Amino acid sequence: MKLIAIHIYKWVEEEPILLCSEMDLSMLWFYQKGMAKDHIKFNSRMISGRIPPGNKASVPLEDNIGICYCYTTKDNISATCITDPEYPEKAAFLLLNNLIMDFRETFAGNASVYENATADLNMKYPALEVFLKDW
Repeated sequence: MKLIAIHIYKWVEEEPILLCSEMDLSMLWFYQKGMAKDHIKFNSRMISGRIPPGNKASVPLEDNIGICYCYTTKDNISATCITDPEYPEKAAFLLLNNLIMDFRETFAGNASVYENATADLNMKYPALEVFLKDW
């Protein structure tokens, strides 16, 4: 069971805006990491943009290499996590719920930073790395 990547987006249909992300590609060879990173980003963004607010989904990735879990809230925050196929669905959605709650709490006084975003951001959110390692 392995958690590979976490992304947080401002949800915009078909064009979500990346706010922050964290990945662990340590299990790959150096030459595989670049292509894997691009593949993860593409799938995460595409799936996030297709899950309407208030919904959750789990989408198997091609060739059963993993699963992308997505939760989009009614206030247009969308979080995804990409895991290996053995990762429990219940744990993935619990992670996403806790992540979104922590994200909201962390940026409560400064929500306009991401609410007004029109292009990808690289927000500093140190808890993202903790979530990736602990879950």
